[in-house]
Amino acid sequence: MDDIKQVFTYVQVPIIGMYTYPVNDKIEVYGEAGFFMSALFGVTVDGEKSQVVYSGTESISRKYREEYKGFDAGVVFGAGGKMPIPNTKLKGYLNLRYSFGLMGIGDYSAKTPDNITEESLSDIKTGAFSVMVGVTYPIN
Repeated sequence: MDDIKQVFTYVQVPIIGMYTYPVNDKIEVYGEAGFFMSALFGVTVDGEKSQVVYSGTESISRKYREEYKGFDAGVVFGAGGKMPIPNTKLKGYLNLRYSFGLMGIGDYSAKTPDNITEESLSDIKTGAFSVMVGVTYPIN
């Protein structure tokens, strides 16, 4: 079977609680957990946004985005650390985070090909692993 590359473009808004633990007077580690809401902006399959599907003598333009719900919600958790950058007011940080959707994102429509069932689309859930590296600067 050929590999298919699907890319989902979401904008995610997390609502997260964080607990920080100071390791010493300079280094802090933290854990975080919460919820997220996200909006789907686009779907591509092997770089294409749509496909022409032939049904007998009729052709139908199938947009991949139409087969997925525009909203998702789920749970997010992660951990990270902060430490000062020597001889500056800057702090560097590293954050590792995983989020997983609690809702099925598939959306069956009349344009969905016959070989894809409504049940298989409703079983699709999101999951994302993020790594963030950054620098903070105090405002005060």
